[in-house]
Amino acid sequence: MRFRIVVFTLLLCACTTPIPLIGKFENNNDTLTGQASSDLFQNGTSITIRTKDAKLSCSGSSRMLQTTVGNVVVRRYGVRTCTGDTGTAELTCNDGRHVTAEWQARDCNSGYGVGSDEKGATFFYAFGVTDFAARQYFASAARRVAPQPRLPFPPPKDAAPGAAIGMGTGFLISTDGLVVTNSHVVDGGKAIEVHSGGTGHPAKVVIQDRANDLAILQTDLTGHPLPLGSSRLSSRGEDVLTLGFPLPNTEGQSQKATFGRINALTGIGDDGRYLQIDVPIQPGNSGGPLLNRRGEVIGVVSQSLNDLLILRATGAVPQNVNYAVKADYIGPLLPANAKVVSSSSMSAKDFADVVRETADSVFLIVVAH
Repeated sequence: MRFRIVVFTLLLCACTTPIPLIGKFENNNDTLTGQASSDLFQNGTSITIRTKDAKLSCSGSSRMLQTTVGNVVVRRYGVRTCTGDTGTAELTCNDGRHVTAEWQARDCNSGYGVGSDEKGATFFYAFGVTDFAARQYFASAARRVAPQPRLPFPPPKDAAPGAAIGMGTGFLISTDGLVVTNSHVVDGGKAIEVHSGGTGHPAKVVIQDRANDLAILQTDLTGHPLPLGSSRLSSRGEDVLTLGFPLPNTEGQSQKATFGRINALTGIGDDGRYLQIDVPIQPGNSGGPLLNRRGEVIGVVSQSLNDLLILRATGAVPQNVNYAVKADYIGPLLPANAKVVSSSSMSAKDFADVVRETADSVFLIVVAH
């Protein structure tokens, strides 16, 4: 096996420091213990681990991939934190297996990693932590990589056997069955269904705008389309909400409503196509309507700031930073004869009323790839 592990030093010197290491394969109850010895700034890290009975032993080396931006700044003041540094490692075992893995530093003396052998068996490891902390990590990491539970509803009727299934949210925008969602929700989909009232309705992508992450689906659904508003009339601090289906495998397939405010009228890097919002969202919320107190769609929930990437880059964890594509990009995509609803005479309402009046027009989208 090959896997990656790194050793850190508290001093910026070329010295070798052994650090205890504990590893475990997901399909084996035995743990492997040993150490990683590193000359971090000269020759990298060497690794040796074995089971208690020594029937399985592995050895290899590791190297650093990335030093976090935060640590580069800190180093100017003569102190290195190492938090968030990343690397890779490769191990070869005496049973012929090879493991390739990645690690991330907790501090200059410890961290956690995960990898797999050539047959896909997952390997977890921890360095510089207690045996108890390592076993806790193994248990939590195993839960995260465990196979996803079966869907609480059948896949699309036209899905191929064993097809990968993705899920998102969409909403009715016209009385002739047009549904809006994100482009990334349906991109590459071989079969798509829009679920309403427990029934899956076949859907077809008729317009896809990958640049602005929007897609229009044609369905046989009828009902009350959501009125299309304009983000040009929106303000920072304005109350907004979204309806959607976050993590349906975990939270269930009932619709969820979450609430927040507009934080900025631009997205990442001042991208003018997006609104920044603090409405809590999860995977599955993508494609849901961002609604104001008048019940108008002013955006389409699209993405969250990647916590792990920002942590690695800055050493800080972002707090509920999410984005929605502005609704102004929907109108130009709609066919000229689309039967949309005007919102010119609508007045502000309580959020409970907005949820009640719009819930039946927001759907779970199931995509087979």
